[in-house]
Amino acid sequence: MLQMTKTQACRVIHNCAVAYCSNLENRNVLFVAERDDVKEFFEALFLASNFHHLTGVVISRSITANAFYNRAIDDRITENDIGFSHDGTTRMKLDVLPKLMRIQYIARMVGNYDGSGNYLMADKIAGTTTAAMGFKKDGLYYYPSSALKTDVKNITIKPFLKVSAVFVKGINDEKYCEMTYIRKGLSITDIYNVPDVRNKVDIPPSSTTPIAMSN
Repeated sequence: MLQMTKTQACRVIHNCAVAYCSNLENRNVLFVAERDDVKEFFEALFLASNFHHLTGVVISRSITANAFYNRAIDDRITENDIGFSHDGTTRMKLDVLPKLMRIQYIARMVGNYDGSGNYLMADKIAGTTTAAMGFKKDGLYYYPSSALKTDVKNITIKPFLKVSAVFVKGINDEKYCEMTYIRKGLSITDIYNVPDVRNKVDIPPSSTTPIAMSN
């Protein structure tokens, strides 16, 4: 594996901060999943202060998480502002971070974290066979806590669940009116059969394809 330089890391962080701002900041994401007779969902909330944890870089205690995020958006993060984790995970996180900035479009599996990572603080995991995002619950919502270059199946309690649908709303919106993914062969009617989801989503039952298509 080629070593990532701090200059390269700063570029990735800037690009991902811009994407986070456009796609995720101040938004709720509702993941609905199932396997056999098990059907469940969880709601994530993405705030500006959560971005730093996803990058895996070490920053000075004098720089707050919000300040780091704002500097990253403005392309003002320098090599002197960041350090790489001694456990080698920074490079792996930054490798998959661009993909995870579109988690509402790409997530195909979710599960409960199995505790296998010594440095990972997470309750839920969502993602794919190559990239995963960890979430930690605090109050009503799960907040993004880490990015991982791994298969969701490798770090979740078995069996993992297949994502049935994903919905997005603004932090101040009452219901989810945007669908970013629905598994082939399913309709909104199928999703509404998951307990309590019907009360959270406001999308016509006839919908069978995402209202907001991924780019």
